[in-house]
Amino acid sequence: TPVTAAEISEEFRAELGRVQQTRALSEDAAEFRSYLVQQGVAEEVVKVLLGLLSADDGARPDDGRAFLKAYFDTKQLDPFVATSAKVNWDDLLDTNDDLKAKHEQLGADVEELEDILRGLQLDKWGPQLSALAAAHGGSGEGGEAELFDARALLVAAQTAAVEKAVAAGARPPSPENRPPAADAPPAEPVPCSIETLQEWALAEFDEVATGGAVESSLGIFVRALRPQALHFEAETVAAGLSAEGAAGVAAAEAEAAAVRAARLLARARAKLAAAEEPATEPEPGADEGAAE
Repeated sequence: TPVTAAEISEEFRAELGRVQQTRALSEDAAEFRSYLVQQGVAEEVVKVLLGLLSADDGARPDDGRAFLKAYFDTKQLDPFVATSAKVNWDDLLDTNDDLKAKHEQLGADVEELEDILRGLQLDKWGPQLSALAAAHGGSGEGGEAELFDARALLVAAQTAAVEKAVAAGARPPSPENRPPAADAPPAEPVPCSIETLQEWALAEFDEVATGGAVESSLGIFVRALRPQALHFEAETVAAGLSAEGAAGVAAAEAEAAAVRAARLLARARAKLAAAEEPATEPEPGADEGAAE
């Protein structure tokens, strides 16, 4: 049965009243909705939709979206609307997909560059890291399987912190940054791989400016562990510090080194704990169920 314009308008107005009662509209939205009704815009849209509804299945277009687009494209638009730029949603969606793909590629490129940078940094720090490992029970020649004692490294850092605080006449390090008492029973070594040492170094150190020169904070760490760094007359002249000032700097660097060495020990213990966790056993009957 054909639907008349009067019937469409009445149905639409009834539906509009129901919606307005169930949902509060802002003043602007209510004004715009009233405009759509008064100008016949809503009636035109509803007429098309009801026409599609009343059409036989065989008469309905296969692509409803394309039908609506073609239908409204053939209408004479008001000059104000006709001069407005049309939005091509297909182009926008394609552009969005392209931008997503570029974003993913850029993310992959950044990760690759970060890997390269980490590799270059480790190449630069390799001799210092190897020396640290060799001085505390490792071979120091690289390789993930070669272990050293992370606890021994911490004790060395703590001992240096105490010695340099005494030499500087500074306050002693906090208790957690002091070595075990001389009469304490020997502690078990904590094996640490070169790989873990490298991960720790990348997380802890960077390049810093000191006295106009660029020095890695790993270099400062290594220097803080050296007992001979208690004699800093040459460095004092170069940095323009007094002997007391240089001693204070050395003490502060040594205590900071002890804190960093403690984090390495914690990292090594975490790696050991993870390696010792038993593998998860499959639940009984899981294999049989999979086979079925």
